Amino acid sequence: MISNQRVASLLCFFLAIVPVMAVDMPKALAVYPGLIGVIFYCLYRYSLKINLGLSKNALALCGIIFGLSCASLIWAAHIEASSRKVIEFALLLPPQILLISLASRISREQVAPYIHYYSYAIVIGSLLMILETVWGGVIFNLTHGRPFNNIPEIYEYNRGAVLLVMCSFGAIAILKEKIQHRLSPLIIIIPMISALIVSVCQSAQLMFIVGFATLFLFPYKSRMAWSLLKVLILIMMLVTPFVVSILFHHMTSDLANLTIVRDASGAHRLEIWDYVARYALHRPFFGYGVEVTRAITDFDCAYIFNPINTVIHPHNFVLQIWIEFGLVGILIAMGLIYHMLTLIQENYTVAQQKILLPTVAAGLVAASVSYGMWQGMWIGALFYAGAMTLIAVKMVAKSDKT
Repeated sequence: MISNQRVASLLCFFLAIVPVMAVDMPKALAVYPGLIGVIFYCLYRYSLKINLGLSKNALALCGIIFGLSCASLIWAAHIEASSRKVIEFALLLPPQILLISLASRISREQVAPYIHYYSYAIVIGSLLMILETVWGGVIFNLTHGRPFNNIPEIYEYNRGAVLLVMCSFGAIAILKEKIQHRLSPLIIIIPMISALIVSVCQSAQLMFIVGFATLFLFPYKSRMAWSLLKVLILIMMLVTPFVVSILFHHMTSDLANLTIVRDASGAHRLEIWDYVARYALHRPFFGYGVEVTRAITDFDCAYIFNPINTVIHPHNFVLQIWIEFGLVGILIAMGLIYHMLTLIQENYTVAQQKILLPTVAAGLVAASVSYGMWQGMWIGALFYAGAMTLIAVKMVAKSDKT
């Protein structure tokens, strides 16, 4: 007979596999976390007869994404590319709703004995990344059917590194509750820093810096600080297509000479942002339709850092929303960001905010410089990180105001 305790232990075990799996099989993030959500939601609902309900926030978010994408087919400049993405959303988003619903409705008592698996998985994932880099990708080659003498490119571990950083804040909070020692975060932080050094993933390194700066430096008790944070983010979302072109035409040569910018392909990114932003402003109100960037072949590229004028996605979530949905889309996105930050500010204690806000900050960094918003792997990573963060805040007592 299936017991509540057994289901909870299996849930925590399978959730803990994700950060380890992401090191060598990051594309599985598009499917595996959502599959966990479907299977265990159904187990609780139909085997244990526990009605978890559905998360209203997850329903609203996925409904907005799907609805706006469907609406964009009316004005889509490349209907085939946009239609394919709408079909993908129909398959990809419902499992994420169940995953978030499961994470937000399951009780602290059910997962408390087992959720520390997740913290140790972040450590194992970091150590695995180090070993894979040193050993030449033995497991990577095995999982991809490649010869063992093949040495994977170092960027192959970038997506795993990004997920590990994004998940680290919740994992640290869980481990602190388990071990009850002020130095327990070092169990996660030391191997993670080592992994970030050897993997040379600039996006993950920047996420780590911004995330931990937010954790330690943000004045969580100041309402003015929260208001300022919201205003700054919303203003940047609104003015980004205008700002990036100015930066590209007046500051690129100086930035390109900086080692950190050169190593991170910063000048290449800025050139892409410039021509995507200028193209987006030709249809400023509604854009060109979801997933349009990959189909556009007439971008006005300067060809200074990029030899071609095509790109799969803009490497910036704000510009992607602008070019796909225009001002309408960006105003909706601004509303969602404002709502999310307000929920964090008003519905959680400071101790819980110190899990949520650094995770959001790290995720925004990656979304701003690395991934296309609608990549299956990235959607899966965001919803998984969100689910684990919701579980992590349950481990922090509501009465804890520090």
